[in-house]
Amino acid sequence: MNVTTTDFSVHHQNSSTMCSQCSSMANFACLSHCHDVFCGKCSIKHRANIAKQMNDLTKQLKQCRIDPVTTHDEIDANFFSASQQTLRRTHDTVNNLIAEIQQREERIIKEIENGLEIRRKEREKRTKYVKTTDNCLIRN
Repeated sequence: MNVTTTDFSVHHQNSSTMCSQCSSMANFACLSHCHDVFCGKCSIKHRANIAKQMNDLTKQLKQCRIDPVTTHDEIDANFFSASQQTLRRTHDTVNNLIAEIQQREERIIKEIENGLEIRRKEREKRTKYVKTTDNCLIRN
């Protein structure tokens, strides 16, 4: 019969007495923020590193803090600027459309006037032809 044993209890016992950093004998139980065990020398370094990290995180959080008054003022200013740009673009678009419609109107008026002039000339030709043919008929 094979008996499989694990050295979990031995490892657990070793881990509770050995420093996680330098593997020397640990004088401290695990710290509240992690499950590692440290000796007196490494524990001080570890606590200093954690304190520095916490200070860095605190600075980052302060940089990210949003001031509601300033934020609303910035949002209002951005909204005002965007609204002004939209009004300018709309005004420009309307002016361009009006100019385009006026150009179309002028083009249509010219086409109609040209068509009327062509018809007037054709009518004159017809009336001249009719007059000349009438004069020729009367002479005969």
